[in-house]
Amino acid sequence: MGAKTKAAIVTVQKFAKGNLTWILQAALYLEGYNPGSIDSIFGKGTESALSKFQEGKKITADK
Repeated sequence: MGAKTKAAIVTVQKFAKGNLTWILQAALYLEGYNPGSIDSIFGKGTESALSKFQEGKKITADK
């Protein structure tokens, strides 16, 4: 990946709120990983679903 692509990457972090979190929650749900409420808030349900998704896809979790 190039420098412009790296600069454009957005990380959605715990407790984040907004459209990107909503999109993440919806994508997790569609992939079969229930984040709980699809409410645009990155809480425990979203964190758990994301962790399970990463584990299931053999993706190293961010720290």
